[in-house]
Amino acid sequence: MNFIKKNFKSFIFLLSFVAIVFISMAIANGIQKDFGNIDVTVGTFETTYKTIAGEEKTGKIAYKLYTPKTATATNKASALLLLHGYQNDHETSAAYALELARRGVVVLAIDEFGHGATSISLINRGYVNHKVTVNYGTDSEENKTFVGISGPERYKVMMNFSNMKFFLDKYSRDEEGNQILDSSMGGIAAYSYLSTLSYVDSTKMAVSGHSMGTWASWSVSANFSGTAIEPKATILQAGELFTKDAYDYANIHFNNVLLLTAKWDEFNMFRDYSKQTVNDSIIQNDITSEFLGVAKGSGE
Repeated sequence: MNFIKKNFKSFIFLLSFVAIVFISMAIANGIQKDFGNIDVTVGTFETTYKTIAGEEKTGKIAYKLYTPKTATATNKASALLLLHGYQNDHETSAAYALELARRGVVVLAIDEFGHGATSISLINRGYVNHKVTVNYGTDSEENKTFVGISGPERYKVMMNFSNMKFFLDKYSRDEEGNQILDSSMGGIAAYSYLSTLSYVDSTKMAVSGHSMGTWASWSVSANFSGTAIEPKATILQAGELFTKDAYDYANIHFNNVLLLTAKWDEFNMFRDYSKQTVNDSIIQNDITSEFLGVAKGSGE
């Protein structure tokens, strides 16, 4: 009894802090689900993939799905696939997913190959024994911007992050039989999965990615180009452009591409060919002018 009296205030403080913890958890859970207006589920789905050894295997892709309560089989909603950057997972996209779901959009955020709870290794993205040190399509061996690489497989995979499966064979394959296998890193399978959900309007879908996820987003959009479920928009955060010379421009097109580039863009700062922060010149160079569809050097 004396012990309780002596420590009564301490017990009150302890219980108060415990109560604050649980109240905070309840509030956080409510915010994540828009206080009952959004269903948030975590799960996995199976998909087949090719290994660098040429085998076909089955693996699991982990995801977090945000479904507005307003989305039903009779009231289908538009949908968005979110793809994270290197060394992240689906939680990186949580803020975007929540805000979009609050506005009636079904959002699927996944763990890409080699990340989070997805069982498929990063190496199964594939690699080749060369890279470019400029934007794809502006490279040349003469200028030494198309160069060979060697080293551990993981290094070659990372050096090929900006190299995509839909690029011409000159880029996506090499003379040793290596190739880019799935530059969407599970994004294509996830987009297909998202399109099959009964409450999703598969004709009103889009894809968005950050950093490494921008190349995955390009790859998803290229894969479904010309199909009934082709992405109506491709939103890229901290990514890069390539020219029409890098891929089959006649048969692959991208709808409503938005490239978000900030002054302190992490992508612009780590590439070995760029030593400056982002400024107005980024919308006045040749490759950006081509992307915007304006005369070279006239981007505004």
